[in-house]
Amino acid sequence: MVKRMKTQGFYHIGRLLLRSPMLLILLALLPAPATAGPAVVASIKPIHSLVANLMQGAGEPTLLVRAGGSPHGYNLRPSEVHNLEAADLVVWVGPQLESFMVRPLANLELNGHLLTLLEQPEMTILPSRRGGVWGEGHGHDHTDGAEADHDDDRIDPHIWLAPSNAAAIADAVARKLVEIDPGMATVYNKNLAALKQRLQTLQGTIEKRLRPLRSKHYIVFHDAYQYFEQEFDLHPLGALAIDPDRRPGARRLAQLQQTIRDRNVTCIYTEPQFTPRLADILAEGSDAGVGILDPLGADLDAGPELYFTLIEQMATALEGCRSEER
Repeated sequence: MVKRMKTQGFYHIGRLLLRSPMLLILLALLPAPATAGPAVVASIKPIHSLVANLMQGAGEPTLLVRAGGSPHGYNLRPSEVHNLEAADLVVWVGPQLESFMVRPLANLELNGHLLTLLEQPEMTILPSRRGGVWGEGHGHDHTDGAEADHDDDRIDPHIWLAPSNAAAIADAVARKLVEIDPGMATVYNKNLAALKQRLQTLQGTIEKRLRPLRSKHYIVFHDAYQYFEQEFDLHPLGALAIDPDRRPGARRLAQLQQTIRDRNVTCIYTEPQFTPRLADILAEGSDAGVGILDPLGADLDAGPELYFTLIEQMATALEGCRSEER
């Protein structure tokens, strides 16, 4: 009985559609279901944020390094390896930063759809700083011996911290998106123009905010901020750690303590992924305060707004240096 009623129901619906030409026309005019867009993987939060801006209306990128993670010594989960395998496009800074990706990427056939940002010609690339309070042998390449390139050790990979470089990143990613998804080229190019306008406005706003801090003395956790400093004409006195994964020795700690006393350092900055204990020790016996600078957006929600919030929060943290000065 139930089966017969269902059959009769479908019969009556069919007759209704046949008798209602207007209904058929309206159904035909309904938009087609939206496509998911290309499968794009971005390595770290700031890069993911820029890619997400470009893909609005076309899809959403996948973030590789999970919340709270650092590209220094990161370990990929099987699900994250799968995301790389399934990607139409992988965007990363390069082996100098995300060395954990070198082996997985070498085993994949990406057919040219790997975008290494450090290789883009429009990018401003700075050498890593060496000597004195910046330490000897400072670098960010943590690949195994067979994979390491000594030239890589001379490159500072934190390119996204300059809004001008963020615009160059956007240009490079947009070109690649249009290449792999030409049907959405208009959307990508429109998003690119809007993103670059926002980045230009951000650069001007932050420059005005940080202008009074150009003569302020502070020390950072590790040398990750050179691009930001050059963009806004800031002059830190050094870094606590040569390598973020290694505790500095007694000789280096003594050198930093002497610098803090001699140069009237007002702030010592740590990072959210690392314990502040070292900064607290160095601040003892001085007038220096301890703050947090976050180059990755570790505590921020991933998405299109993260990059702008990240840069604004860094400016706010540095402005705190001024208020803590004695």
